[in-house]
Amino acid sequence: MKKIYNFVLKNRIVLVLNVILAMGIFVRVYNFHDWLRFHKDEARDASIIRDVISNGHALPLLGPVVGTTDFKLGPIFYYFQYVSAKIFGLAPDVLAYPDLFFSILSIPLLYFLLKRFFSKNISLLLMALYAVDFFAIRYARFAWNPNSQPFFLMLFLYAFLEIVSAKTDKSKWFWATVVGISLGVGVQLHILFLLSIPVMTLIFFFYLRREGKLNWKMLFWIVSIAFFLNLPVVFSEIGSGGKNTLEFIKVVFYEPPQLGTPITTMQCLSHVNTYILTSIGEDNYCKTITKNDGKILVDFFTNGFKNILTASIVFFSLLLTLGGYVLLGYFIKREANFEKKIFLHFISIFFIVSFIVCLLVLNPMTMRYFVIVEIVPFIFLGLWLKYILGFKRFWKYLIAFVLFLFLFGMNFQSIAAEVEYLNGRAPEMPYGVINLTLGEAELFSNFIFEHANHSKPVYLNGRNVSLENVLAALDYLPASSQLKISSIKKQQTTDATFFAFGPISNPDLEKNLTEDEKNIYQLKNYASNGRYFIMQLERKQK
Repeated sequence: MKKIYNFVLKNRIVLVLNVILAMGIFVRVYNFHDWLRFHKDEARDASIIRDVISNGHALPLLGPVVGTTDFKLGPIFYYFQYVSAKIFGLAPDVLAYPDLFFSILSIPLLYFLLKRFFSKNISLLLMALYAVDFFAIRYARFAWNPNSQPFFLMLFLYAFLEIVSAKTDKSKWFWATVVGISLGVGVQLHILFLLSIPVMTLIFFFYLRREGKLNWKMLFWIVSIAFFLNLPVVFSEIGSGGKNTLEFIKVVFYEPPQLGTPITTMQCLSHVNTYILTSIGEDNYCKTITKNDGKILVDFFTNGFKNILTASIVFFSLLLTLGGYVLLGYFIKREANFEKKIFLHFISIFFIVSFIVCLLVLNPMTMRYFVIVEIVPFIFLGLWLKYILGFKRFWKYLIAFVLFLFLFGMNFQSIAAEVEYLNGRAPEMPYGVINLTLGEAELFSNFIFEHANHSKPVYLNGRNVSLENVLAALDYLPASSQLKISSIKKQQTTDATFFAFGPISNPDLEKNLTEDEKNIYQLKNYASNGRYFIMQLERKQK
């Protein structure tokens, strides 16, 4: 028993790290196949990889398009999916393995990054919160090119900081290589990374060159590695006469988005930071403080506990972010350790550059684009914890413990709510988005294949879920891909097989039909998973 106790005591940090990592892995992989989001974009990307592996197409030289523009990122996202598909097969969930893998790796990487400045205990607390963070988990559970940004951003920052502390030239060159890899991969994942990280690379270089930690040869090596990883883009540009570069110039200079303002951008980032930490609030478009919110705050302070929840959220949001910036300056001024001071300077540079990029690019600001700043609220929270724990009072531990429990509990509640929703035991998630999962798409696919007359056209009607997303998913899945399925709006003949799907609003499935459907069709067969129904309809005899 004493040996076990001594072993646990000696290896407690490693043991806690593994427990946290196991917890983070579990919430990311639980029911991964059935609950994977599989919409039009995911089906499009999956079809590209299927054509490469099954139909002999060449790997693409460019990646996904950026938003509604014609500019395309680099193809590394597709190459990750290609490797995964070659190893595990072409199932849609397999193509999300790379994003899942990098999300899992980001959990311990966050600990090692934060430990460059914070204590082991604070770093472990922040790692534990990140492991169960609802926002981070959500973007680990489907295939989307920006989803791996947090890992490569953390790797980029950590590698630069390792160059600072490297004792030998061999170690410096190794970490310079890691910087080049994270830069070369990251710029292909999202336009925010493409616009911000190269700028940060140059600023970091000149900063470290002034400190005698980096030279021009290493910068050339970093850029060379990043350039090598982007060679497919270069080949594409040579073959197309620079078409994609011209699209990028058009996006940046000729069709720029409507600019935000420093105040609205700061408000938005405050909302984002709060949502990432707590999963409280709107999760679609980034919310800025309006006159109504100001009135809520006034009501709170003048009328006691009126609107206390909303006022508390606004207050916490501003305190976390604005206070975080103040504390960052506070610790920069007080920190004497050279390496820790460089950590704070690098984080400051990252905050400034990302703020400017968000100001210039993200308006209107959609929450999903803030994946790149996923670690920001954890750094702010770490600064607050370090400040609070710096007091020589016992209550400091109580505050830190209560804050940890609150944030852990809020994320756990959101996870539990989503589990209930995906299991069909809750009518709708609080954030109001109805996402089609792979399990539901497979239910639709198999049902339609089983009940359709394969010699006749197949028409599908739906509601509350994008019919376009469902049709794209059905076109990829093996069973339904053998049929030609069209929207019922494009019906050209009555000699066809008809199906309808949607969320279950009434236990009596026939009552889920619309009035128009009831007038024309009668229910023939159906299936459901508790959340959605799929029905075969038969035209009524006149």
